[in-house]
Amino acid sequence: MKIIKLVTFFLLTQFIANSSLAHGMDNVGPNGGNITMPGAFHVELVVKNKKTLVYLLDIAFKNPIVENSYVEISVNDASFSTCNVEKNYFVCPDYNYKKGDKIVVQSTRKGIKGTKATYQFPLKF
Repeated sequence: MKIIKLVTFFLLTQFIANSSLAHGMDNVGPNGGNITMPGAFHVELVVKNKKTLVYLLDIAFKNPIVENSYVEISVNDASFSTCNVEKNYFVCPDYNYKKGDKIVVQSTRKGIKGTKATYQFPLKF
C-alpha cells in the first residue's frame, strides 16, 4: 500500500511540474526573453547588455499591453525602480547584471496585478 501511495505521489508531482512549464517557462518568448506567469498574464523579461525590457503578454504569449499597466523591477532585493513605457513594452533602468543576480519584476497588466516574478541572471531557457 505504501508503494502505491509513493508512486501516486511521484506521478502527481511530475504532472504538476510539467504542467507549470506548459505556461511557457521552458521556451524562449516571442521577443527572445524568459517568460514567467505571475497571474492571469505572462511577463517576458529581455536583457540585452545593460538594457532590461519587460513585455506584458496575454495567456497566448501575444498582445503586449502598456495601457493601464505598470512595471517595477528590483535587483538583489534592492528597492524597486519604476520602468517606463516604450511602444508596447517597458524599459527599466540600465543595470550591469552579474552572474547570480536575482531580478524581481512586479507588474500590473490592464489593471490586473500579478505576483512578483523572479528571474536568475543569466536567464535560462
